[in-house]
Amino acid sequence: MTVPMAAVVAAAVLGATVVAQLIVRRRVRANQRMRRGRLVASHIVNFAEQIEGPCPRAIVDLDAFDENVRAMVTVAEGSGKRVRVATKSVRCVDLLVRMLDVVPAGRAAGLMTFSAAETLALARDPRIVAALARHWKPGQHSQLLLAYPVADEASADLLVACQRELMPKQLSVAVMVDDSRQVDVLASAAKRAGIPLSVWIDVDMSLRPLPFAHLGVRRSPLRTPSCVRRMLEKIAGDATTALIVCGLMGYEAQVAGLVDFEDSGVASLCESFARSVVKRLSKRDGHARRQECFTFLRQSPVAHRDALCNGGGSGSLNSTVTDPSVSEVTVGSGALCGHLFDRYLPTEAPPFQPALYFALRVTRQPAANIFTCHGGGWCASGQPGASRLPLLVWPQGDLISMEGAGEVQTPFTVRTPPSNFGVGSVALFRPCKSGELGDTIAAYALVSKHRETVVASTYRGDGLEAWNC
Repeated sequence: MTVPMAAVVAAAVLGATVVAQLIVRRRVRANQRMRRGRLVASHIVNFAEQIEGPCPRAIVDLDAFDENVRAMVTVAEGSGKRVRVATKSVRCVDLLVRMLDVVPAGRAAGLMTFSAAETLALARDPRIVAALARHWKPGQHSQLLLAYPVADEASADLLVACQRELMPKQLSVAVMVDDSRQVDVLASAAKRAGIPLSVWIDVDMSLRPLPFAHLGVRRSPLRTPSCVRRMLEKIAGDATTALIVCGLMGYEAQVAGLVDFEDSGVASLCESFARSVVKRLSKRDGHARRQECFTFLRQSPVAHRDALCNGGGSGSLNSTVTDPSVSEVTVGSGALCGHLFDRYLPTEAPPFQPALYFALRVTRQPAANIFTCHGGGWCASGQPGASRLPLLVWPQGDLISMEGAGEVQTPFTVRTPPSNFGVGSVALFRPCKSGELGDTIAAYALVSKHRETVVASTYRGDGLEAWNC
């Protein structure tokens, strides 16, 4: 059967028209998201204009922060999931406690931590212990969950010390494993101390549509129920008295951590279609494998009778809660809403409001519409690119592309500078990521339209770091 050329051309034109309409529609939504990310509440600008003394200063819009937390809790509660707060995305004890306090009593699973040293420091903090105790119920466990494996004796000993600290308070610590060598290190520490440790099995959620194709981050080597079985056999054989399997985590990083678009250009939006396909396939594949692995773990005699399943992040919240195997979802970065979230469409995450800023002092004015701030070179971790730079939000302007955000100075251009803006004025920026500023600046000014401003120490101000506390 021969298809008329006219029909082929008509079909091609129709297809191109549909794609063009989708690109235009997505570009409109992208522009809306990007513009909204540059809007700053008047009470934040007013506070910044009153800053005296040296900068940088960090500012949290407490009203936006609370609204973001409530939005995430609402999504989780609507699906019957508990929430676990990721500490690395906040790095401020007062704000971590505030997040736990917003969650209805008994509905927070606990904290997801970054390092063994940080975990022990939080276990010894009475503010954290009191906030966790508010959500305690008989049979609950893993209130502090170290989401990254340890492979050295010193870190394993810190986790034993953490468990010893928490036991009188009816709380417990747990840590991820995905390799037999991690199991050996943890079991050895637990046996030396005579205190069993809880472990969770970390399952890789990356997408592999073809044998040679890997879409996602490089995390755990465990991908299937058979992999989980081998890990359980290892624990049952060598560490049955030292380690207790209390849960499974399947973090879909290529959904939660992959932005929908880099900018509102046509090329970026065309690429975003490929990203949307990857996300759609990842959700289908990841949910199915997470369910299979958790079902297998829960039926194992090695696992705790109340084993838990964790998944997702702020960037995948809307889809993760639809997985029936997930008992808890991780939230954190959406609360402070680094400007990375301006590049997410609202299909995956709630429409978070910007809540974290830092202020730099203008110390030079090389030209009428060019201003230079002192410092500011806090680029986010991850794949290098312009989107990892801080975002200038007040006054409205742009960084100079040849310099970006520098170690000693950050120049920017403003088409129409505000009146009286110049040397001595303060400019406001948003960091790309939510938590990393807490290792750089000592305190956050918590600013609200309805309450007096208070100052909260960050990890740096408390003498802590996510790595070494």
